[in-house]
Amino acid sequence: MLSRVVAVDLMAPLLLMSELARFAAKGAVAGQPAQFKVVNVSSVMGLLGAGRLTSYSAAKAGLAMASESAQLDAESDGLWPRLSVLTVFPYAVSGVLFRGIYGEDEGPRRPRATAPTASAGWLSILAAITPQDNFLRSLLFPLLSPSDVGEAVISGIESGARTLVVPWLIGVVVAIARLFPPSAMALLAGVMGGWRGMDTWKG
Repeated sequence: MLSRVVAVDLMAPLLLMSELARFAAKGAVAGQPAQFKVVNVSSVMGLLGAGRLTSYSAAKAGLAMASESAQLDAESDGLWPRLSVLTVFPYAVSGVLFRGIYGEDEGPRRPRATAPTASAGWLSILAAITPQDNFLRSLLFPLLSPSDVGEAVISGIESGARTLVVPWLIGVVVAIARLFPPSAMALLAGVMGGWRGMDTWKG
């Protein structure tokens, strides 16, 4: 599973960007005026971790850094603005991939490996008692529709943005939380479903 996730979510975009950069460089030498816009879809899980999504979060974080580096390469190689990169960080999108993460489909939860105890720390205890489909999460971070993300991407392309967090509120909250100790990020991730978000996943 790990190799497949990394192959699809990280290696494939890297290879495509590499080929496109070579193609754009050849066009620049030949005087062709074509413009290229790379849109890499990372994830909010590329900005902060989530339980049971280690390989996915790692691949999406890697894609975010690869996109940033590719943009710098385009600038240093004289390909910008003909070649530019937009990195999108969407929250969970409604559909097959994330089906069940909000408890919308009835079914048994995945069992925990161990039951948290007092010695495990307050975050572990809080994670154990926080319902997966909690009200705060649903209120602040509802599931996105595909059209929400599509419209945001088009807007980002037209404005020349380099990064785009959908919804924007998550980007603000994550940036603020990064100013505090790691436990603040853990708490934020938990509220957003990072503790139990995959317990009812059926994708």
